[in-house]
Amino acid sequence: MRRAGLVGMLVLIAACGDDAAAPDAGPHAFDAPHAFDAPGRSDAAPPFFGTITGSVSSGGAPLAGAIVRFGGRPESTLSDADGRFALVIAAPPVLLAELALTAGKVGYFSAGVRVTDPAAPQVLALAAIALVDDPAYRFKAPDTAEAAPYCIHCHHDQHDGWRDSAHADAARDPFLRDLYNGTASGFTTEADCAAAGGAWRRGREPGTNASLWKCYVDGGALLADLNPGVCGNAGQPTCDDPDAPASARPDDVGPCADCHAPAGDAHAPGATNLNAVSGTAYEKGIHCDFCHKIARVVPNERPGRDGALELLRPGPPGPLGWSRPDVFFGPYDDVTVFFMGGTPQPQFRRSEFCSACHQWSEPGFRPADRPLVDRAKWPDGLPIQDTYHEWLDSPQAAAGVECQACHMPALAAARATDVDLAPTTDGVAGWPRAYGEVRSHSFAARQPVDPAYVAPPGEPTRASLTEPLAVDIATARDADTLAVIVRLENLGAGHSIPSGTPSRQLLLLVETVRDGTRLQAIGGHAIPDSGGAHAEGTVGPAGATLSGTSLTLSGGATWPTAVAPGDLVRFARPTGVYDDYAATRWFGEPGRTPVDKGLEIFEPLAEATVVSLTGATLTLDAAPIVPDGARWYIGAPLPDGAPAVDDALPVAAYAGASGWAFGKVMRAADGTRGGPFFRAIDIAADNRIPAGAASTTTHLFDASAAAGRELEVVVTLLYRRHPHALARARGWDATDVVRVRRIVRVAP
Repeated sequence: MRRAGLVGMLVLIAACGDDAAAPDAGPHAFDAPHAFDAPGRSDAAPPFFGTITGSVSSGGAPLAGAIVRFGGRPESTLSDADGRFALVIAAPPVLLAELALTAGKVGYFSAGVRVTDPAAPQVLALAAIALVDDPAYRFKAPDTAEAAPYCIHCHHDQHDGWRDSAHADAARDPFLRDLYNGTASGFTTEADCAAAGGAWRRGREPGTNASLWKCYVDGGALLADLNPGVCGNAGQPTCDDPDAPASARPDDVGPCADCHAPAGDAHAPGATNLNAVSGTAYEKGIHCDFCHKIARVVPNERPGRDGALELLRPGPPGPLGWSRPDVFFGPYDDVTVFFMGGTPQPQFRRSEFCSACHQWSEPGFRPADRPLVDRAKWPDGLPIQDTYHEWLDSPQAAAGVECQACHMPALAAARATDVDLAPTTDGVAGWPRAYGEVRSHSFAARQPVDPAYVAPPGEPTRASLTEPLAVDIATARDADTLAVIVRLENLGAGHSIPSGTPSRQLLLLVETVRDGTRLQAIGGHAIPDSGGAHAEGTVGPAGATLSGTSLTLSGGATWPTAVAPGDLVRFARPTGVYDDYAATRWFGEPGRTPVDKGLEIFEPLAEATVVSLTGATLTLDAAPIVPDGARWYIGAPLPDGAPAVDDALPVAAYAGASGWAFGKVMRAADGTRGGPFFRAIDIAADNRIPAGAASTTTHLFDASAAAGRELEVVVTLLYRRHPHALARARGWDATDVVRVRRIVRVAP
């Protein structure tokens, strides 16, 4: 038994805790065949190239199909039916004192041997994984300071990327919990809550079993909708009140925890109350130990632990703190770290792994809504998360470009090792790996990458990761009018833009400026109602009458408190023309007409600023001429200044402005468009830009007073995670992030 190479690891263990007894003999024991001598021994073999032969077995029987390689090297071979292999090594030669010969196969712990005599047959023995899941397993936090060497102890780069990711915050997201419970986390005092029309009530403090005073508002709460006679509604306790009687606790808790908090103790697939999640599952969300315990993903329409993924968790901790045996699935077949229990899981490199939570169709949340979902139109239910399906139909999928290529780009070449420690042959610190083998774990939707980033062969370029949309702007000008044509093409993303939950939008703002003054938009595309408004309606007796500079609500109504001086009133006219956009799913099927696709184009007509308001009447700074039947939207002026790419602006109401909106518009049973997805029975429209597709919009401006002057066209793309109405109602500090900003100068 060779123990010299383990002295450093034993010191590390002793430094982490007093429990330094060795585990029982087995696939992770100190004297297992994948514990090696440290480099620098006087008897180390010289560099080697040529052919290494040997055999792979398991349980004393030959093992076919094992991948054999030197750790971290690209050359590999498979063992044959008799377990034999012949591995050819060319230049550069292998430094036998620094790398082990390894073998790995799905369903087995990877193992390795130190080659001291390359002319002799090498023998590798793999231990089979016991394919029995232990539901009592308690997931490890990736950054714990306990005795065992957990993830952060070695995998600093991966941990740091994950720590700042949405995965890490998945269970703590206050916006998620607001929708789940009907709370408004943006209103933190009783006075602010009352001013927003909410009720100050007791509920659960997130991540604990303690109670807390919080603001509850109308407008959508998943638990209340799922439990109409139990909690969350008028005269009932809140659905997250820890002190509520058993009769007032929700029975149907929805599937949210199956993806947002999948590592909870005693997790019940499809029946875990997100409010009951605490500890590591709450603090760390979707973390290292959970993902690397996924033995298989079966792509389907049920999310996370409710059906798509299968876990394999080992038994209780051994004397050193880690489980015996432990299992860590991953993309490599040569991980021989003795306490990790590394085993290859090829899906870690494929998009189907991501489908576990990024593919989800729902046949209707509320019991009353389920019969109303058109199953001929939506046979699997409404596609809530459809990213994997979008990828399957993409040019990227056809070319073999997986989700990981964009969302887990290669780390910089200088850091391309799987751990920060220097590589050794004792199986502890890992092997040097080629550029492209070690990946970012930030999972960002739009990856910030090093300026020196060079894409590995077959993967997207840096430009595709930072700006997946190609933007083309054309202009045409006559004496009175400037026409601007904007074409957006989804060249970089392997899914629709935007993808993910239905709340996400991409907003296109198009403006023309002369000497610092914006020209009036007079035609083309206007941002539809999904772009947000403080108030909206129709010009005419049934909505609001326009007389000179006065806009007066009909029927004795008064303006909502959201409307204030300084707001902009935008007027737009329905054209009767519907957008024939490219689409996925039902909207993209052959034969769908523009009317089927559900997005009528409104053209901008005029705008004016609110000077004052009294009761039912707004006084404007101008007297626009607008026909009855036009729509009016009250919102915010376009952003001032020159926002740069990645600037975050407060979510604002832009309906009626020159531009367009891209998103999935849900429709509720009462006909409401754009409400929460858990109240939807249909999708009214879905003009998100599919992978490889393009969208073209036209925008007309009054240039009659700009004769002989240069004009400046400004095109801005904003990424919006949360709709304006929802963010305002909950008091959220939500933002519109600038993704693209282009300026085109038009000659006189």
